[in-house]
Amino acid sequence: MQATAYKIAARLYSEVRAREPGVRRDADIEDLHKFRVATRRLRAALRAFRPVFGRAVLRDAAASTRAVARATNAARDLDVFIEALEEDDFTTRVPTLMAHISGDRTVAIRGTVDTLDGDAYDDLIRATESLLVQIHPQTHAVERRRALRRVRDEAPRMIGIRLRRVLAYADGLAADDDERMHDLRIAIKQLRYVLEFVRDILPDDADKAVNELKALQDSLGDLNDCAVQRVYVAAHTSDAESQANMSEVERVTLELLAVRIELRRERALARFLEEWNGFIDADRQRLLAFRLGL
Repeated sequence: MQATAYKIAARLYSEVRAREPGVRRDADIEDLHKFRVATRRLRAALRAFRPVFGRAVLRDAAASTRAVARATNAARDLDVFIEALEEDDFTTRVPTLMAHISGDRTVAIRGTVDTLDGDAYDDLIRATESLLVQIHPQTHAVERRRALRRVRDEAPRMIGIRLRRVLAYADGLAADDDERMHDLRIAIKQLRYVLEFVRDILPDDADKAVNELKALQDSLGDLNDCAVQRVYVAAHTSDAESQANMSEVERVTLELLAVRIELRRERALARFLEEWNGFIDADRQRLLAFRLGL
């Protein structure tokens, strides 16, 4: 597993560093999105290959990647909101809301860049580069038991742990529990990433499982976006200063926007529930476990 762990971590770390200049320029919102994804994938890889990395080194690298990824949350949420407003042709009809979003995003992206200039990103670089030196397969032999095993032998354990975490949400998942839905999305994302990390040794139809997880993740992402946007619109609408500067047209449009967000949430929820019920079906899970060797 050592060579595979090194290859994946090195590739993801290179991608994080390659995306950094685009985040600083802030000319294309996709740069922030891709940096965010690369950082989260790197953290997932560090956790997935913990037996190779060791807990001591992992602790520093995982903590710093988490801090850096979190620093992108606010700006990315606002980027998604702006895209939704543009898609629904709302931007010109809600000037005070757009001004509010623009101001908040300026602050948010400044916070992201401050993080890149600060200790958290320095820690990410230091910890990850130190880790890559320590696990380089040609210069440092890692003696930990699981590090010496083949990926093919270790993959079922890696996948099984994360699959059980996902299936643990099958009971007691309330449609209005935004926090639990968010936690499920994270669990699904971690399972999907591990499947992608070891994709080369999985059966051909493993792609179906990856695609199912991606669909679940997208639906839960839409639910999370609606939850964030609902709170944002409600706060803006109730703000006294914003109220004073609103036209009657904008007030009515904001009411319509709130309804539109709820409708999007209902559609996303219906789509998720259909996908989720199919995924957790007992026969489907038995087939998945057989094909993945669990």
